[in-house]
Amino acid sequence: STNLQSVEVCKNESVQIGVLPINDPSISYFWIPSSGLNNVTIPNPISTVSVSTQYQLIVSDGNCADTLFQIVNVDNLSINASEDTSFCKDPILLSANTIGTVNSIIWSTNPNFSDTISSTNLYLSNNIGTYYILVKNDNCSDIDSVKVNNDNIAINLSGITEICKGDSIFIKVDDLSSLDPIIFYNWESEYELFFGSDSSSFISYPDSSSWYKVTATNTLGCYISDSITVDVYEYPISDSAWATNSSVFFGESTILNITTSDNVEWSTNDTSKIVEINPENSSWYSVIVYNEFCQISDSVFIEVKDVFCDKNRIIIPNAFSPNEDNKNDYYRIIDENGIITSFKLEIFNRLGEKVYSSENVNDKWDGYFKGVLLTTQIFSYYLEIECIGEKNLFEKGNISLIR
Repeated sequence: STNLQSVEVCKNESVQIGVLPINDPSISYFWIPSSGLNNVTIPNPISTVSVSTQYQLIVSDGNCADTLFQIVNVDNLSINASEDTSFCKDPILLSANTIGTVNSIIWSTNPNFSDTISSTNLYLSNNIGTYYILVKNDNCSDIDSVKVNNDNIAINLSGITEICKGDSIFIKVDDLSSLDPIIFYNWESEYELFFGSDSSSFISYPDSSSWYKVTATNTLGCYISDSITVDVYEYPISDSAWATNSSVFFGESTILNITTSDNVEWSTNDTSKIVEINPENSSWYSVIVYNEFCQISDSVFIEVKDVFCDKNRIIIPNAFSPNEDNKNDYYRIIDENGIITSFKLEIFNRLGEKVYSSENVNDKWDGYFKGVLLTTQIFSYYLEIECIGEKNLFEKGNISLIR
């Protein structure tokens, strides 16, 4: 066996090893190991390895064999710069770790190393860009790079900024950062906050105008703050809505009322605080009371009753006794439901002489005619009535005066 001269190379550098070829076809060559060699059956292959390697070359003529040894020594000089990173408002310290014997270190802003910004394994950067680092010794060199980005932490704070007193607000913050995500939110407020699944949004119930501030921090420790102001306004002041008459007959009108110093609008589109209506059906009438910022509502139900202009609704007595005992002393038509709008009553004796007439449903006959109280007898009457909704009743019959 024979030891060939060792070969010194840089990592991953190619070098030719072995011996000169012999012009004898009977001789064969075989290299062990085969790693890093371009051909294991020639006397002088090319070796490209990243670690020092000892090779054996077996030479044979078919009868005899010999083994030659050769070592490829790899200079392990290398440089490992920081991982690509981001910085906030403060400069960031870049570093590089070296392996092997180092004679010089150069930081540069370009791969040609036309400028030198540092000659140590540390560099304090406050600008974005790619930084290159070169290490050298007597035989080898190595290059690495690191990319520095501006973190650009950004948020958007949004939510309802105007509410009426007693209402709730929903505030949320969105992470607009392009690189490192936000992992923590710190809120400042004078009111209690009710958070959802995380601290990026909340519900609150302020009873006066207030502000909410958030400070967001990302995985690098970078932070940003923002705030939002919420204005709280008072509701209008108003009594309950009411109607002059909440139960009317069809064809009757009623008055809707609301007492307030603020603006109003009824479901009838009227904007007066007192509104006359002629409802056709039973229904609710709503009103909105509002100021510049807030509004409240109320409603009143109006019942509309059908009008039946008949003797079931209008009482027509058939007798009276004007004897001053305060019992049935007068004759009158009784409109208990107040549905009569027009009225005419005429009463005649048996001779056909008109003894009483009236066009006022509230009038009553005391049994006198020409100043004399009439005796017991039977009279005939004729009655014309018009009710609400222009419904009519015509009736005639007999009346007994009893003494």
